[in-house]
Amino acid sequence: MKYTSISVIALMFGSWLTSQAAEMKFSYADDEFVLYGTGKKEHYDVAIYLDGKGLAGYNVKNISVPLYVNTDKVSLWLSTELRLESVGGKKVNAPDIISIDAEVENGIAAVELSEAYTLSEQGVYIGYSFEINDISDENGKYPVVVANDINTLGGFFIHSSRSFSTWTDMVQATGQTSAISVTIEGDFNDRAVSLATLESVQIVADEPFGLPAIIVNHGLQGARSLSYSYEAGEIIGNGHIELDRPLPGKLNAVASVELPIQVLPTGTESITVQLTEVDGEPDTDFSSEASCALRMVSFIPERRVVMEEYTGTWCGYCVRGLAAMEALNSRYPDNYIGIAYHRGDPMGITTAFPASIGSLPDSYLDRTRQTDPYFGTYKEGFGIERDFLELVDTESPAVVGISASWQDDNIIATSEVTFVEAPVSNYEVAYVLLENDMYGNTADWLQTNYYSGEEPTEYIEEMRQFCDAPELMAGYHYNDVAVMCSNLTGIGNSVTAEIDVPSHHTYTFENISETCNLDGEKIVQNKDQLSVVVLLLDMNDGHIVNAAKCSLNDSGINSMGKETETEIISTRYYDLQGRSIQNPSDNIYIRSDVYSDGTVKSYKVKKN
Repeated sequence: MKYTSISVIALMFGSWLTSQAAEMKFSYADDEFVLYGTGKKEHYDVAIYLDGKGLAGYNVKNISVPLYVNTDKVSLWLSTELRLESVGGKKVNAPDIISIDAEVENGIAAVELSEAYTLSEQGVYIGYSFEINDISDENGKYPVVVANDINTLGGFFIHSSRSFSTWTDMVQATGQTSAISVTIEGDFNDRAVSLATLESVQIVADEPFGLPAIIVNHGLQGARSLSYSYEAGEIIGNGHIELDRPLPGKLNAVASVELPIQVLPTGTESITVQLTEVDGEPDTDFSSEASCALRMVSFIPERRVVMEEYTGTWCGYCVRGLAAMEALNSRYPDNYIGIAYHRGDPMGITTAFPASIGSLPDSYLDRTRQTDPYFGTYKEGFGIERDFLELVDTESPAVVGISASWQDDNIIATSEVTFVEAPVSNYEVAYVLLENDMYGNTADWLQTNYYSGEEPTEYIEEMRQFCDAPELMAGYHYNDVAVMCSNLTGIGNSVTAEIDVPSHHTYTFENISETCNLDGEKIVQNKDQLSVVVLLLDMNDGHIVNAAKCSLNDSGINSMGKETETEIISTRYYDLQGRSIQNPSDNIYIRSDVYSDGTVKSYKVKKN
């Protein structure tokens, strides 16, 4: 049985021009199910929220949910709110519409409502409850069937007798949605696609762009192509797209698309788009029009995603994180930055980590997604790549550059931050010194490897060395290891946030040769393998909005970036101590150029 993944923002219905009575399936999850649970013997209550906007008068006919565990009693229910009542000193679920006992057959718990429930605009919570008394297998430990979908709100609430004392929204915490499914009866048209949202985007004047949009199916036939018209200031245009994948004829099947828009002049502040045709026929959905603001900027910053991984040589499962970081660095060298914080081994330098971590391996992407460093938020395959690609497509308010140079046994790092739009928060920078090719020959450098003897074809190529290696690996060389750092949660007053005005800050890593690990042993092995990372932090919640990395090469200075033919929009000079120089002359300086595409290049020059 296959259900269609949907987004709650798309639960909008209306009076279609022509319609017919029909039944359509509704679910937040598709058939790529995974399991969630607490690993405890306890009572579970699970729910979704079905928004009622435009659904007034439609009927809920039946409810079903996959349930792969043996349990004595299952009930499916509807409620106007998520309610708990105290019974015998315990808080228990108290649905206020209906609760029906259900049987589990062939892994499905289902009920047919004897009298269909008529929806109102206020919507309804739909859920199920069951008891777990046997956790001897995976189904007992993780009995809640879910699907991976980090963008859906209202798709997964949970309460339990031991672990969740209150109703908790789990979508943001887990990136998952419940597999509850309902059948809705109503008047549906053949072709009706909603333009649920348009996403406000950064654009550059007089350059074409793609406008991100979310479309949602409300029709029986789905969609393969869309035509649209738009109005932006004095510009009127139209376009047509063929969908990469057909939008299935399932209720609220959702897709993300990009609508090509022609060039717009300076000063254009908003755009209105209307879907006009679905597969060459009129789009009859009442919500086929949407508007959004446009944020015109001088250039669009290049986005770099930072993966902070927590690992240790003693951690046998951590090798999958080592492989993932090597793979991402190889595949996306211009947009990926990896930082490995070691714990409990010779590469450990701090316990004041910038985020709360669980059991190793653990990782964060931009300090917004806590996730397995290999399986990712989606908990399957090389899922971390999917997480990375989603984040690298997000916008940054600023371009970030970094340059660094040696002064005796110190490294002088200078960051440059240029905002392309009005800052919405307070921002600070933090610095990390990384070393590549670190290794040792003592027992505490032996890498424990729990993937020894596994089939390498089940993993990415970078995992092969671990599958072919023994359970204790000698001589492994570690990359992107954090060996020194500033305050990782931000340096106060380090960024002046003004539009198109570069902000500079200098930080010194002192006494490189004498720097020690937590055991008091000197940690830096090879000065030629060092690089500096600068992180731009949004101090509202501490997440990373952009970053840059430079290696210290033979000339002693480098900056992360790529060759570009775009024009230089600003140039700054610094002395070898990293101090800004207004009128350089008769000395050697560091020149830092910012290009119109956001690239920053720094190099030594001699001014006469």
